[in-house]
Amino acid sequence: MQENDNAFIDVDAYKIRFIPPEYRGLFILKTISDYKQDKVEFSSSMAVRVFFAYDKSKLPPIDTKWKKSNYEMALLKIESEDINKLKNGETVVSTDDVSLNIYYRDFLAGKIDFNLMIVNPMKILLFMSPGLKPPNFSCGGAEIQLSKDPL
Repeated sequence: MQENDNAFIDVDAYKIRFIPPEYRGLFILKTISDYKQDKVEFSSSMAVRVFFAYDKSKLPPIDTKWKKSNYEMALLKIESEDINKLKNGETVVSTDDVSLNIYYRDFLAGKIDFNLMIVNPMKILLFMSPGLKPPNFSCGGAEIQLSKDPL
């Protein structure tokens, strides 16, 4: 996960504008932009710390097992008419920024699952801490894609 990456797998309209240095390069589970599932499931070959980033102006849809970090990240919304300009290497100006609080929770190796209290489709970011070596992750569902950002 790096700054200027697309935040979601289905749209180019949201870019990761700012990530605290401590979180750069972590593994990211990219979801669709309007996430509607009430349960997240995947597995890991090692214990991981999962991070959940959510719009700071709203109550997070997670339970009290999650802890709020002292960090925030930000997404930049790109207007649809500017997306092609960006793809063509042109400069665009956007000031539509969304600040996200970052929450975290530790999980043991194996099946990892947690519930989300979905009210409406929402924009979420999920990422996890690296171990001593890259863990073997697997996840299912057409709406979720696991990716490791290129170096």
